[in-house]
Amino acid sequence: MVYISSDTSLDGIIKELQTNAYGDNLVQEVTFDKGQQIIAPGKPNNALYIITSGISITTQTMKDSLKPVISFLTDGDIIGLESFFRKNESVVMTQATTLTELRATRIDMDYLMNYLANRPSFMEHFANLMTEQLYNLYERYMQLMLGREERFVNSLYDIANKLGTAVEEGIQIPSVINTKLIGAYCNVDRNFIPKQLKKMIEEDQINVDHKNITIKNVSTSRNIQL
Repeated sequence: MVYISSDTSLDGIIKELQTNAYGDNLVQEVTFDKGQQIIAPGKPNNALYIITSGISITTQTMKDSLKPVISFLTDGDIIGLESFFRKNESVVMTQATTLTELRATRIDMDYLMNYLANRPSFMEHFANLMTEQLYNLYERYMQLMLGREERFVNSLYDIANKLGTAVEEGIQIPSVINTKLIGAYCNVDRNFIPKQLKKMIEEDQINVDHKNITIKNVSTSRNIQL
């Protein structure tokens, strides 16, 4: 085993895993077409996918809850992190489907788990990632308990913060995130969305041009404060 460095960033971990992989299929670059399912509910997942480009939608349901949580994942995010909870698969069920062409680094789960047993610092890194993801999932559940309008507005800013690109007016949400997906994300009736968008336009909070929604007067920081 070759220990490259003490670098415990995700890039550093991937580099070391690639260096020490004893088979071509243990750490590999993969590409998924738009609309392709990466993880199916109720089926075992044997890999992590670290996104290098593209957008995926995931559906997660906590144990004893009937309300699913929708998340959007993009560059640097990990698909399948819940697979670490193999002994408690009822805790989180995940479905992941691509919304665009998606490229990712695929890491075989058995290889990763065996490797982490010898690299405590790497194990700690993934444990922190899992803790953060569960915390974010809990926060999303709490957000879905807000009133409909507040839920919608907060969710729109969340999506812009996560996926948006900087334009002259503010941050533009990718056109692939349509009103149907926005409605699913914040759990509001699709018929409510045009009325709320119109209200936000009148209040000069957003601009809607064809399929593109732009959140006005916000920065490109990934730490937008609502």
